[in-house]
Amino acid sequence: MLPTPFVNILSLEPMNCEFGLCVFLEAINERGEDGEPVVVPYQKTVAMGVFDGLGGRSAGYDGMTGGKIASSLASRITKQFLQQRYGHFNEQDITQLQKDICNLLKTNADTKIKQSRLQGTMAGKRLCTTLALVSISYITPANNSFRLSLGWIGDSRIYFLSPTKGLQQLTKDDLTIENDAFKLIREDPPMSQYLTADMNANWRINFKTEEFSENGCVLACTDGCFQYLESPWAFEKLLLETLIQCQSFTDWQNLLLDAYTKIKQDDVSLVLRSVGFESFHALQDSYKQRFAIIRDRFSYQIDDYQKLETHWSIYKQNYEEKIKSEYLTTKYNQEPLVSHHKQSQKVVKTSEYEDEQQVKVNDTFQQKSFGEDREQLNKKEVVKLLEQGDKYWKMNSYQLAIYQYSNALRLDPDNCDTEWKLGCAYTELGFFEQKVYVNIFKSRHHKTAVNFFEKALSNPYITKTSEDKYIYLKALLGDRNYDKVIQVCHEIIQNVPNCAYAFHVIGYSQKQQDLLEIALENLLKAKELYQVEQKYQQVQEIDNLCNEIEKKLKAT
Repeated sequence: MLPTPFVNILSLEPMNCEFGLCVFLEAINERGEDGEPVVVPYQKTVAMGVFDGLGGRSAGYDGMTGGKIASSLASRITKQFLQQRYGHFNEQDITQLQKDICNLLKTNADTKIKQSRLQGTMAGKRLCTTLALVSISYITPANNSFRLSLGWIGDSRIYFLSPTKGLQQLTKDDLTIENDAFKLIREDPPMSQYLTADMNANWRINFKTEEFSENGCVLACTDGCFQYLESPWAFEKLLLETLIQCQSFTDWQNLLLDAYTKIKQDDVSLVLRSVGFESFHALQDSYKQRFAIIRDRFSYQIDDYQKLETHWSIYKQNYEEKIKSEYLTTKYNQEPLVSHHKQSQKVVKTSEYEDEQQVKVNDTFQQKSFGEDREQLNKKEVVKLLEQGDKYWKMNSYQLAIYQYSNALRLDPDNCDTEWKLGCAYTELGFFEQKVYVNIFKSRHHKTAVNFFEKALSNPYITKTSEDKYIYLKALLGDRNYDKVIQVCHEIIQNVPNCAYAFHVIGYSQKQQDLLEIALENLLKAKELYQVEQKYQQVQEIDNLCNEIEKKLKAT
């Protein structure tokens, strides 16, 4: 059940009004593994926590995965822990919390999980979960100074959203390979520690404090909130774009819920608390300038990974200010690592070494003095780049796929299959961004996709079936090029006379062109074919379109 916004619950003095929201969403209904977020508010303190169960690591019981059991137990114990301390905690308290949670996990694992079921689990770990916990307390009410106490383990995070500096990561992920937030979106290295019934002796919940002297918002969230967006600033943009559009915290929560419902690839737990604002509109006004900066200076139409890195080099100056980590510069020349800590994720880690080599691919070729050697090397690199692009495609990392395919096309400019892959990637990227950033991206990616498809189709050696052309149609529809859509559909019908989808798309396109009577004729033909194929969902879609057309015809 979705928690309601915790608006003005025991207002944090001395502010007149404090606000918060919570988004709690399962990737698959009734199969989620995040524990229920915790919010414990008091007069001058509020504490929040999130928990991400690691179902891929352990067996469960009573029809629940080990991850769901672990995160739920951790949530319950943490709520009691915070209530006993009125929302406050220090480093010693965090040590006690770890003992309380892990003892309960161990007791449940020992009594309810049979030994035989442990075979094959990763390192024998049972009932595993992350935790990210924050307590907000005022220091000096006169100047709105406040202190954050942070406790975390695993890859769930605490952020501060500053009206002047933007999103700032406050906690450092516990991972086996150290990297920055930009690269971690494209990789998924295993966690180095987490809460479990079988804790390693040196595993500890991290603890630190931070102090702020400006108004802002504090967030606790699991990785489903940020891991599947294309960049760290895309997370900030999603937060601010939804904030600017709404009139209340309830609206903001609902807009975020709608956005994540469209793009979710993992469970989403996000708890947010504003600090220092006297009203929602005061909060909203304070972020308008920051939103303009994110919207105007940080592009979301980038195909070149190097340009994305340039954006990151600017953005990270404020984003990383509070973690101040020294990232590893060692290059890893090894097989890609596969993360097993989430059943729902199918993400393959690419080594830094391979990425750097791909970025420098043109420089490598410039150093080759013999044309024949260069040609052979080009062929090998093209294969490598296409394989890597295909991996990113399967991960839904369309920008990274485009980057790999574009490099391959530069090395082999007449490769129609690469052009086709680029068309597919641009098509999906366009629809993905339209889901996340409503009305921002109309057809630019789709127009680019159409150009690549048409260039590929102009090659006499390309062989594409009618089914292959469906994604070409998808790009044309995204570009609203309805004349071309109808033309391609007729080409498909020549090869597949009873293609219901082609008649469906023709009818839809003609409806968009206000050719209502002929649109109705083609839609009814599609409906007849769908009924033969017993595709009743499509039949319902056709009925809805026909009803709209009939209403328009009656009105005229």
